[in-house]
Amino acid sequence: MGGPRRISNLEGFLLLILGAFAASFLVQSWELGQTAAMFPRLVAGASLALLALVTAFELMGKGSARKKPLEAVTTRAPDAILWPVALAVQIGYIALVVLVGFSLATLIYLMGSPLQMRYRRWGVLGAFAILLTATVVASFTYLFHVRLPEGLLWSSLKSRY
Repeated sequence: MGGPRRISNLEGFLLLILGAFAASFLVQSWELGQTAAMFPRLVAGASLALLALVTAFELMGKGSARKKPLEAVTTRAPDAILWPVALAVQIGYIALVVLVGFSLATLIYLMGSPLQMRYRRWGVLGAFAILLTATVVASFTYLFHVRLPEGLLWSSLKSRY
């Protein structure tokens, strides 16, 4: 139980599939223009590099070791958030992206998700949500030239006026 944790057969198979998708993603990005291929190449390259790093650590035998027995790890804290609630928050975020657009949905999500985890420092939370949303929107819009979803409500308001 206390020995080094090795990658199971299922984890190895899933990592192999991830590596195949990342490699095909990288190959397909070479057909795109220089600006359009920047982000796909970054994602595929980072995925392959991290996959190679995990494989190297596993082959060298430096996999992470369990510090506690499995029974102790699976016990849930009394104030832990249930997984259906966390899944509902993720689905709600996707629905908000469709309804109000990426920028406003991300701001709402970044304000609401830490509140769900009982984080109550309002100043830090507000600054974090606003700065991260602005950084993500600016980088995708101006650096990667990606059109972010406007949302159905914004699109309908924009078309009326």
